[in-house]
Amino acid sequence: MTNNQNLLKKNMLHRVAFFALIFTLAFLLTACTPLLADDFNYAFSWADESRIDNFRLVISSMRAHRAWTHGRVFAQGLVTIFMMWPRWVFPIFNALIVTLFFWETERYFRFRLISRPVLASAVVGVLIWICMPVFGQIALWLDGSCNYFWGAALGWTLIVEVMMLDQHPHPSIVMLLLVLPAFVVGAWSEHISFAVLMMLFLLILRSWIREKRFPAREAGLLLSGVLGYLFLMLAPPMLPSALKKRAAYAAGEHVSAFLEMLKEYWWVLLIVLLIGLLLFLWLRRKTIRERLTALTDLALAAVLAAAAFFAVRVVRDEGAFSLVSSTPVGFLSLLACFLLGLRMAFARKVASAIILDAVMLCLSGMGALLLFLFAMYVPARGFCAPVVFMGLSTGLLWCSAKPEKPKLILSLLFAVFAVCFVIGCSDIWSLHMQAEKREEAIREALRTDGVLVAQPYSVRTKYAALYGLQDLAPGEDWPNDYIKDYYGLKEIRVVSEG
Repeated sequence: MTNNQNLLKKNMLHRVAFFALIFTLAFLLTACTPLLADDFNYAFSWADESRIDNFRLVISSMRAHRAWTHGRVFAQGLVTIFMMWPRWVFPIFNALIVTLFFWETERYFRFRLISRPVLASAVVGVLIWICMPVFGQIALWLDGSCNYFWGAALGWTLIVEVMMLDQHPHPSIVMLLLVLPAFVVGAWSEHISFAVLMMLFLLILRSWIREKRFPAREAGLLLSGVLGYLFLMLAPPMLPSALKKRAAYAAGEHVSAFLEMLKEYWWVLLIVLLIGLLLFLWLRRKTIRERLTALTDLALAAVLAAAAFFAVRVVRDEGAFSLVSSTPVGFLSLLACFLLGLRMAFARKVASAIILDAVMLCLSGMGALLLFLFAMYVPARGFCAPVVFMGLSTGLLWCSAKPEKPKLILSLLFAVFAVCFVIGCSDIWSLHMQAEKREEAIREALRTDGVLVAQPYSVRTKYAALYGLQDLAPGEDWPNDYIKDYYGLKEIRVVSEG
């Protein structure tokens, strides 16, 4: 066997082992996550509140859902389907979607000629685990996974297929096969779909400029995605006429909050502007790459300062343990990692195609946050697209730039991951054990008087799916009543925590 054959065999074994590990971890963590909150709503029809047990009722329920709630019928329809199937089915499907995401990621890195695509994919996974706000809600919770990570994974799959369209022997056939998936991805959710469509638009624009030819096939897929987005956003509850007052109020709230922040931290903005002016004067005769490097340094310093500020405030107000679940610290840390990768890419003279890919991914992910300016409801889950896309772009930059001390950087990154992984898994396991006790109490109640006496689940970190969600609560109809009807109980009595 030649050296090349040995290398190919070794690489194949690495890939198989990596994907097997990803599938196993995703399956086990999902299997340890119980049904929570909104999950129970989707066991019942939005049309007549009957228990759903066939696909005909799923369709009628989603029609009513679109008429009265919002237009995410593909994502929410999947939640409804899984709620009428045995509990063990969803962990398998969720593990498959997570594995698909990393399979497409590794495939993309090979397409970009990254020397160690499996390692680069692992870096992406580590960054997402560390920096994703409310990770358990996005990647493990049934309703959250279908709405958020599944949308990002399917959107990324579409993006990779578009990038590699010309690599296929029959690109036109592949394009036709992708038309329906593009519509579905476009109709998935307000922010993830927007990020995917923005990325497709940027890819088409780049191809048009470079090749001096309008990419009609890719534009057809974008059109299909836009039609899907219109299908989503033109659902009656989401029509502009119904949201004008809400949107104006939300925009006003965001502007007021921004102005209040400027009043308190105006000096930070002044310092950044002064440094920017000095850099501009200093770089007047420098090359474009040197200017971009200096501006990246400025942005990196500002983001690191902001991350440090939020970290100190979190430790002061909530304790050091809360750093694990801090949305601002996690998001700003990822943004700093991206800027560091961008700086290394400029310094190492990485190919412009790779830098452009990374910047477009980052901009597309950040673009999803623009929609929050008009949203009354701004959950941490909405950061899914920005974190996923920035994680991909950061992994691409780091593994392309090949920093001077890669082992040190990767060792630090994986050390932070190991700490977060242990803490997160312990909280997921704690929630699983609490759910097992509740299930046993439910079985006992069904054998006796049908009255469940229980206390709410207790979790500590963003890795447990319940973090930030409401479980059983004293005197509340939701979600108590849905849980009661789902299990066939007569009554649920909630005792105080402790």
